Amino acid sequence: MCGIAGRVGSSAGSKNAVTAAINSLAHRGPDDQGYFTAPGVELGMARLSIIDVAHGQQPKQDSTGKVEIVFNGEIYNHREVQEIVRKSGGKLFGDSEAEALAELYKIKGEYFVNDLRGMFAIAIWDSRDNSLLLARDRIGEKPLLYCETTAGNLVFASEMRAIFAFGVKSNVDESQIGNFLRLGYLNAPETIISGVKTLPPAHLLKFKDEKLVISRYWQLPEFTEKQISKTAATELLSDALENAVVSQMSSERPLGTYLSGGIDSTLVTAFAARNSTSKINTFSIGFEDSAYDESSHARAVANYLGTDHHEIVVKPDPELILRKIGQVLDQPFGDSSIIPTFLLNQFASKEVIVALGGDGGDESMAGYDRYRAAPALQRLNPLLGAAKPLTKLVDRFGYTKLNRRGKRLLEAAKPYGSTRDRYLDLVSLVHSSEVNALLHPRISSQNMGQNPLQRSWDLLNIGDESERARVLDLQSYLPGDLLFKTDISSMANSLELRAPFLDYKYLEIAHLIPTKYKIHNGEGKHLLREIARGIVPASLIDRPKMGFAIPRALWLRGPIKEMANELLLGKTAMDRGWVDSKTVEKYWLLHQSGRDYDRILWPILMLELWARNWVDQAK
Repeated sequence: MCGIAGRVGSSAGSKNAVTAAINSLAHRGPDDQGYFTAPGVELGMARLSIIDVAHGQQPKQDSTGKVEIVFNGEIYNHREVQEIVRKSGGKLFGDSEAEALAELYKIKGEYFVNDLRGMFAIAIWDSRDNSLLLARDRIGEKPLLYCETTAGNLVFASEMRAIFAFGVKSNVDESQIGNFLRLGYLNAPETIISGVKTLPPAHLLKFKDEKLVISRYWQLPEFTEKQISKTAATELLSDALENAVVSQMSSERPLGTYLSGGIDSTLVTAFAARNSTSKINTFSIGFEDSAYDESSHARAVANYLGTDHHEIVVKPDPELILRKIGQVLDQPFGDSSIIPTFLLNQFASKEVIVALGGDGGDESMAGYDRYRAAPALQRLNPLLGAAKPLTKLVDRFGYTKLNRRGKRLLEAAKPYGSTRDRYLDLVSLVHSSEVNALLHPRISSQNMGQNPLQRSWDLLNIGDESERARVLDLQSYLPGDLLFKTDISSMANSLELRAPFLDYKYLEIAHLIPTKYKIHNGEGKHLLREIARGIVPASLIDRPKMGFAIPRALWLRGPIKEMANELLLGKTAMDRGWVDSKTVEKYWLLHQSGRDYDRILWPILMLELWARNWVDQAK
């Protein structure tokens, strides 16, 4: 695991710029730094040593010295890759993953990535034709940003801060502000900075002679329900997940698992414990507010599985942690669960260097309520317009007395039209009509385009609406929100976080399992529940899903009220001309009166906090 950065083109060749970029990524790799420079190219890496600790330095060359590589991530089948290289006549002088990747590329060309099982962001300089190849893993676990400069160069990096270190200006692309407010993140390839793009998951980028070509190398198989019995499907899924867990347990540094007490983390921990020769370290975080605390459930599972459990109950200083998060986030991010995620990573990093988590369980096996809502919206679309009077009452009296599901369903009843538009607003932080009202008139015309997920939804040729919604999440919400959050918050603490549910072989199997086995009698993740019930007592599994949240609405009325008021309505924020001050003030006053509008206020607050740290300070 590490951070990577580089530059190619006529301006490249000096070590100064790439050194500054890598220094900005020192948190991602505190153990070592390495560089390669030559006329027209600069490559660098900051290393967190996990595999081949003694000899895994980067950059690495192939056996001819013509190919240079830096990469961030882990290749879980690196032994298999080494064997492919040797059988193909390649030469390996050490045991490092990077050397094997360079040699595999030399043998197979750019589609060498098809042989890789893991999470990765790879950069390869091929001096045979003076080309740069960038590759990102299939699901988007590892980030990779790039920018074509006015001088005809290409710069790339693991994080935006390193892009800035190459001299790229932090000029905001104001046409993306509406999309950010709507989702709380930006869908690849877009970013908030003009000219900077995110390489989408499962894509390659080749840069040669100042020309850039992007291509896709993998996608899920076409969805056709596999004809299989429930028993056989359960065994197939269980074996695939256990295989993924075992493959991701390879580490020369201390390793543990995250344990919330939910189904996903319980399964990962159970399979890890079953295949470990020593006690597995498990980690959970609890909060003094019982409404947000799952630590007792995690403790019960840990006791049953016999793990070495580490638990911390925190009462964070909201303003202090928010200011810290603002320094970590070099791109705006509106999902408040980054706060408990950061705190858990911070806690675990004191004991281990590698942790396995449960990310991807919901997206792989239809765990979210919205996957059941999607087909319901299609059936009920003609009737939802009749609920318009109800939505007006909610708008008038606020949302405080409704639970989260009730709020979302009432939002879906607003008169938007198509099933697609209703669903996309259902899964958005801020809805289309609200975004239009929130934007400052100066930039509203730049932000009048369609929901950024509409095109992705339309391109999914899947008749089953719940499957379409699930695959949409795998392509957008998962990499754009969840994986951005887990990567940046874990790497800020020099910790590698792995996700067995995102193993592509497991995902391909899960994808083809019939929907009736994913959602059964209104219960999502049905087969995962069945697997878990065969491992731990049902009493540890059969409980409502809580999620990983903070008391955001209460914080905005209490411990961060003064800070939030200044970020939302202060002169600095208003002078930007991004949001309409009267509309923001309206929602702020409604929220202070007891009506919950934190879902609208939070992304605006985080956008301004990001701008203070990364736009204003750059001037």
